[in-house]
Amino acid sequence: MAISLRRRVALRAVVTNQGNDAIVSATGTHYLFGPICETLYAASGNAVDWAYGAAGIKYAYTMELRAPDFVVPPEEIENNAADMWAFHASAARDIMEEFA
Repeated sequence: MAISLRRRVALRAVVTNQGNDAIVSATGTHYLFGPICETLYAASGNAVDWAYGAAGIKYAYTMELRAPDFVVPPEEIENNAADMWAFHASAARDIMEEFA
């Protein structure tokens, strides 16, 4: 059953909010989230565009690591990994519940 764009955006927002809350609980870091062009920079034709449009993937994310100039200092690698794990573990639980 096809769902509307508005409903897909709302579902993604729930998963994203809960994932962000999981990061805050795990490491205290809060990430800004939203459409790439609104939160980072103009980026057309990116992997998320392809995932949503061409592949029909319902949940696709681009995450920027907490690092200056895209270079993670060695002392921040474990912290970044903890952030990413907290988000993805939360998102996986939410998405599995949707299809259970």
